[in-house]
Amino acid sequence: MTEIDIRKATADDVDQLADLAHELNLFHQDDTRPDPVLLKKHQDYYEAYVAQIAEGKLIGYAAGYSMFQFHTATPGFEIQNIAVAAAHRRAGVGRGLMETLIMDKYRKGIRKFTLGVEKGNDSALTFYKALGFVERDFGDSWRCYLRDQNLEQFVDGFNAKR
Repeated sequence: MTEIDIRKATADDVDQLADLAHELNLFHQDDTRPDPVLLKKHQDYYEAYVAQIAEGKLIGYAAGYSMFQFHTATPGFEIQNIAVAAAHRRAGVGRGLMETLIMDKYRKGIRKFTLGVEKGNDSALTFYKALGFVERDFGDSWRCYLRDQNLEQFVDGFNAKR
């Protein structure tokens, strides 16, 4: 089995992140490849975690941004993308990325995680529900939330594995 290192992304990762984002976009019938120069320029606006194998090759990422819900005074994190290279799917990489991101943010006081899933992307919805996310129907997409009791169960389960 290939050893996988999951870590926060750095500016040196932007070219490979752009390639992985392009692969994700193609899955969604969009041929856009984000410009690595812009990813580097705007790195203060997002946070990404990467899965890396030997020789520094990235095989996945999870990215998003911090948010604050003023009406509930709740800090949160919107998970905007998670992608794993096709050759490495169904091997625990996505789960590892999500666990690392969620636990890192949880330790920093984040108590609400949100993400969106397009209708028809049943495998993604099943994956998020297995992590404890609860979905709400928003017409052409699902909004998924990990908070309150579900978040505490996630954290307890993660800590029990350690």
